[in-house]
Amino acid sequence: DCIYGGEPEVENIDDQVELWKLAGAYGLSILAAEIASAWRASLDGASALKLLPQIWSHDELDDLTLLCEEQLVHNFSECAELEDFAHLTHEQLGRLLQSSDLNVTREEAVLQGVLKWVNASKGDRTAFFGMLLQQVDCPSLSLNSLEQLRLWAQSAGTVGPGLSKSVKSAMQLHRKRQSDGLWEKHSPKRRRLKHWCPDLGADSERNCQAVTPHVNSPNFGWHDGAFYIADRVNNRVLRCRPGEMHSQIVAGSGASINGYNELRKPVFVAVSPAGDLFVVDKCHRSFRLLKFANSVGQILLEVPHLRGLVCSPNGVLYVADTEKIQRLEGSALTPVIELPSKYPRKGTFTFMFATKDDIYFCGAPDKRIFRFRPGSASPAVVSDFQHEGDVHLHGLHVTEQGKIYVADLKGKRILALNAGETRGVTLELGLPDEVRPVGVIEHDNSLYILHCDEASNTQPIYRCPLPEALVLDSSSTVGRSQHAENC
Repeated sequence: DCIYGGEPEVENIDDQVELWKLAGAYGLSILAAEIASAWRASLDGASALKLLPQIWSHDELDDLTLLCEEQLVHNFSECAELEDFAHLTHEQLGRLLQSSDLNVTREEAVLQGVLKWVNASKGDRTAFFGMLLQQVDCPSLSLNSLEQLRLWAQSAGTVGPGLSKSVKSAMQLHRKRQSDGLWEKHSPKRRRLKHWCPDLGADSERNCQAVTPHVNSPNFGWHDGAFYIADRVNNRVLRCRPGEMHSQIVAGSGASINGYNELRKPVFVAVSPAGDLFVVDKCHRSFRLLKFANSVGQILLEVPHLRGLVCSPNGVLYVADTEKIQRLEGSALTPVIELPSKYPRKGTFTFMFATKDDIYFCGAPDKRIFRFRPGSASPAVVSDFQHEGDVHLHGLHVTEQGKIYVADLKGKRILALNAGETRGVTLELGLPDEVRPVGVIEHDNSLYILHCDEASNTQPIYRCPLPEALVLDSSSTVGRSQHAENC
């Protein structure tokens, strides 16, 4: 101890660790204590990540070990991105994952951390993979993440069967209803994950934001990164990108249009892949189908009972009246399908969505969603919401994967239906209480909600982020291990 008489001034944490080891080797207890004291005073996530493996076996530094763990628990997501994260032992990482205070915005971050740790070593860490996976709260993952994890588990070697069982159990919980018909609830393992609902899983907050100016609209469309909004109060159609607080008038009062440009009450809009705008305009007791292309407007047809409009990704325009759905060919309509028996005929709109192959449609007060493939004999019922009580189905959206989103005006909610399922779930999106959704569009991992309030005042379009997709590397250590086993 008499050799050391000053204060350590080594700023680099790696050099501090080497000096601390040197002090221990030569019995310089005062120097070692001073270094440890400095660590306690300046500890953060990055330094804790470097220190924990070094001091783990030193009982005299148990208090510092706990401080390091607290820092890593509090800064888990950030620390998992650092190179030193791979230097943790499986025991050290396991203790972190056990904590209910782990600071993550979604449980997917925990799973990604485990996968990164397993794949970061040149050695084989798959022996610890199963143990670490037991600390992942699978029911808190989104249903989409669970489906990806289920497929990935098929090539996950010896841990695959156990992982598959955990994923299957979690997926069943997402779809489980109680005896009263309400969805089973799950209490997330992490305290910060305060919100859980079927399909979306758990997260720390529901962060919906207004992304357009206020509008009063019954319908909107999407093309080339922008909304096309039927402004029925001001007799026009607006174009607005998410995040822009100013709209461009593209049809109706104030638009630079040659030819016909008189809108009375636009109720439906659709945009073709080429950018041609189609509008259903209510004129007294009749409806007009209008087209706007290359700054020229024209009346295509007058249809007495026109009730719906949609354009497919192939550029085929479909319109619905009270009896049937028809396809526009030139300036004439060709019947495609008769609407089902018991389908509401009067006083309601038909909300449609078209994929490359199918037409989906619904209309209140009917509580069913239908799918029709042109050329087939009749439409099929893909969902029946009779069990959901007083449901008023409104805007409809179908993803490329076949997932259906539909607005429930009465229930003030968005319902989601996964491909192949017949019963939907209510998405808890954190929308304001006054929101009454009339339309929904899914794009770029977000839901965009068009809505009105009880007094039919103008309201913005809301953006509700969806859980980020899992990134599972099929060429990971686990995958390579499975390949070796098969060989």
